[in-house]
Amino acid sequence: MQTINSDPNNILISASIGVFLSGTWLLYNLGLFRFISINDEKKILIPTFLFVITPFLFPFLFTHPLPGALPSLLPVTTFIIGQLLAESNNKKQLSEKEKEIIHQLHAKLSFNFETAKKNESYIKNYITREPSPCYNDLTFMEDIKEDSIKLVSFQGLIPEHLRLVNNNLIVSIQQCARIIDKFNIDLAKRKINEKEIEENYLTDITHPKKLSNYRIIKTIDVDLLDYTNNFLSYQDKFSDMCIK
Repeated sequence: MQTINSDPNNILISASIGVFLSGTWLLYNLGLFRFISINDEKKILIPTFLFVITPFLFPFLFTHPLPGALPSLLPVTTFIIGQLLAESNNKKQLSEKEKEIIHQLHAKLSFNFETAKKNESYIKNYITREPSPCYNDLTFMEDIKEDSIKLVSFQGLIPEHLRLVNNNLIVSIQQCARIIDKFNIDLAKRKINEKEIEENYLTDITHPKKLSNYRIIKTIDVDLLDYTNNFLSYQDKFSDMCIK
């Protein structure tokens, strides 16, 4: 069996190449290139480096037989290729998850905009009446807070040029989530006051407790209309949000 050449020079060269390649990859993932203000959002820095060095590296290896170099380079090369494939697959999975969340948000927002339009007509009618009715046909809106949190978390994992929604749209989604929360909370308060009026239905309408409940309902209705109008003002911003 032919023995492998264990020339110290060959071992030193192969080890140096392995350390250089693996060290470059390590520094790249630690963000060194971003630290020195190299914009590599498209991840072309390492492929470009390999493209430049290959014409010099391969002739050197062929003209200087290094039996010990190839076994040393193979694990490093395999590791780098594996990392590149894993990173590419991870980005694809993140993009698919982001797309799924966007579809869920779009469906909930579409439902909420239709709900808000119906609520708006009811609330406008309630406000014109004196006292405000102790019943309502209003509908709670779908909560989107959890979905918006998920979407924001993905924004930190996906490179900016691969994101499906921009930062302005993210801000609008967060603002809509807060408006929906306020609307649902106030609508729940309205129902509590309605129930108190219903439980004291034998009491005269001029009774202080009932008057207080009616005043609270009137105030809540004004706030509900404000939340509804504010929410509907965002509808045009989400018209192109759904990704096919």
